[in-house]
Amino acid sequence: MKKNWITNDLEFDTSNDISKLLNLDESIISILYSRNIRTPREVYDFINPRLSMAHSPFKLNGMYDAVTRLRKAIQANEKIGVFSDSDIDGLTSLAILHKLFHRFGIEIFYRYPVDDESYGLTNTIIDDFIRNDVDVIITVDSGIRDVNEIEYARKNGIDVIISDHHEQDIILPDAIIINPRKKECTYPFKDLAGVGVAYKICHALLLTYLPSYNRYFLLITGEDGSYAYSLMRDCILEKTESNRSYDDIMSISESINASDKILLFDADELLNVFINENKCVLNISDLIKEINPSAIHENMNLEFLVEFFNINIMLFDKKIDLVDAIFFEIQLNSSKKIQSFLHSILELVAIGSIADVMPLINENRILVHNGIKHLNKSEHMGLSAIIKKNSVDSKFIGWDIAPILNSPGRFGQTDLTADFFISNDIDKVNSVISKIKSINDYRKNLVDKILNEILSGTLIEEDVPDSSLFFHMSSEIPEGLAGLIAGRLTHQLHRPVIIASLPGKNGTIKGSGRCIGDFNFFNYIIPFSNMFEKVGGHSQAFGFTIKLEKLNDVIEKIRAELNKNFCYENKLKIDLEIDISRLDKKFIRELFMLEPFGKGNESPLFLSKDVVIDSFHKIGVKNNHGKFILRSRTPINALGWNLAEKMAEYYKKGKPIDIIYKVEKNSFKGIETTQLILLDLDDN
Repeated sequence: MKKNWITNDLEFDTSNDISKLLNLDESIISILYSRNIRTPREVYDFINPRLSMAHSPFKLNGMYDAVTRLRKAIQANEKIGVFSDSDIDGLTSLAILHKLFHRFGIEIFYRYPVDDESYGLTNTIIDDFIRNDVDVIITVDSGIRDVNEIEYARKNGIDVIISDHHEQDIILPDAIIINPRKKECTYPFKDLAGVGVAYKICHALLLTYLPSYNRYFLLITGEDGSYAYSLMRDCILEKTESNRSYDDIMSISESINASDKILLFDADELLNVFINENKCVLNISDLIKEINPSAIHENMNLEFLVEFFNINIMLFDKKIDLVDAIFFEIQLNSSKKIQSFLHSILELVAIGSIADVMPLINENRILVHNGIKHLNKSEHMGLSAIIKKNSVDSKFIGWDIAPILNSPGRFGQTDLTADFFISNDIDKVNSVISKIKSINDYRKNLVDKILNEILSGTLIEEDVPDSSLFFHMSSEIPEGLAGLIAGRLTHQLHRPVIIASLPGKNGTIKGSGRCIGDFNFFNYIIPFSNMFEKVGGHSQAFGFTIKLEKLNDVIEKIRAELNKNFCYENKLKIDLEIDISRLDKKFIRELFMLEPFGKGNESPLFLSKDVVIDSFHKIGVKNNHGKFILRSRTPINALGWNLAEKMAEYYKKGKPIDIIYKVEKNSFKGIETTQLILLDLDDN
């Protein structure tokens, strides 16, 4: 076996128990175990990412201030403005806020960078908001580093709410800030996309219109001769305890106000006690009745409730934890209007999160998983026209939706993508789609041309020898393509890449940096942030503007630091060794329960040994790709991108081979099949 093939050496003895409990293949449990998903509850929640498992939006620092300010604006009929980044993450964020305020009957004024405007919020854009009498601005997918611009807005009487997910600078703007990456924010999940943060603002604002807003719920349940309780407010579990006495329960009940609610479960003996104390006390059946009156059952017991909400009772060690899970489901479903709205915007959250290459774990997995479900039955005019009859998964979003919709913004024509997401005029949407597809075709051809020129050898040879950084500056690269070119090159060159576009404007040029893997490239930019006019981004992707005369100096400083630390290891980490005959329909079906695949939850890598090749063909316009038909109980297609010559060599030997591959779905003319994507192969 090749030295760069790394097998999974983790050993565990619980797979069989979990496999039987959840009726899942042991190999699937093994894959999840290697990804640190190990208990029955963790496995079940991963396979079944329910929206009720998402964190409360009110856990985000600043959220209470943000919704208070927005409610004031709505009540006073103030003018609301939204500024978004020009990429898909920003525009999907804009689209869901546009939809939210439209529900309130409010027409917002929105803005984003267009043409050759510089990166981020500018005073020129603030002037547009001033001319349009905007009272409060919400920035989406942007704003955390726009200190001076937001100060300018504040001096002109405009309040600002920042909705962002980029890394902060030392100095924060004078604004209400909603950003899970803000250092003071204790939100449990830091990797929300910009559109994920915008979604949280929508959810929080809508929740403020419910009677339960800012009210405590005390959940009490009888448990083995004692009591257990949980104290919740705004979908936040603030405290929970088990094995409590009657006196303990009376004591905790005294801490809540008359407007708060006590919810009893298997503790009916406390009902009259609390009524006599003038407490607002409810039985769980009262809340179920609000959700679905027809669901009321004369015996609202545990078995009925777990079936009603489709909860696996076997996964809860404590009864109070199960009651909490039921209550979170009740809270999520307590308003059909809110539920319907959230469902209608989840597809945009999925697109923005995948387009921005956010880790598809934890809360992102919950949002994207549910968003994809809604995309597959989308009623959005533009999206349904692009999707047609295709089955949507994370790959389809990443390959077929995101690149097309990102193309206009790369050429300063952000209006087209904004209209695509926002317009309800079918003729306008069809016209926009036609223009977007034309721009996308031009973008693909131009990118191929630029990459071929860079990778032809000359430019690579001219780069600094043995450098951990590849830097290229060119007048041939449009500003909007710098990030895309850098992203493609970092995968080809296996090192960090910075691309800058000439000639710039007023002596200032734009550029982007990209890096592969988990290496935090942005950490090497932060120490020199004062040399940039503007810089912002994530750990592996960032954008900047800088004075031309400072560029070479900062590049050399970054290069020197990278040379000390960056090391690329071209290793293939195998999730599972499996006999190829095991790839039957049941295994494939369960494998795709791990979707959505993407950063942080990559499609598993499999190793199969002693595989027999029945046939081989070169495919593709340049015959640079290869196709094997592999012998199994049912013949299996295996494709190798840019592996044609290597595959031909092994086929000629006529011997069984070892292969590393991913498993993918392939849809052609409405027929879905399974195929393998080869990453490497070797002799026995």
